[in-house]
Amino acid sequence: MKFEEVLPLLKNGEKAFRLSWNGKGMYVQMDKGGDYEFSEIYPFFVIKNTLNSFNTWVPSVSDIFAEDWEVIR
Repeated sequence: MKFEEVLPLLKNGEKAFRLSWNGKGMYVQMDKGGDYEFSEIYPFFVIKNTLNSFNTWVPSVSDIFAEDWEVIR
């Protein structure tokens, strides 16, 4: 799949990964954000890495133009 096909699915709570990623079990998902103390947190992407932890994620140019995206169903 292309990133533009995956993006609406991520917005709906799906998890996705690229076939070319070397790490087993890695995927990205969208966090919808919310209220935090006196401020609002806007939606953002997180990536599950090979250490089974999460970090914020921003797609690279390669990720955006890639056609090897898969959705975890």
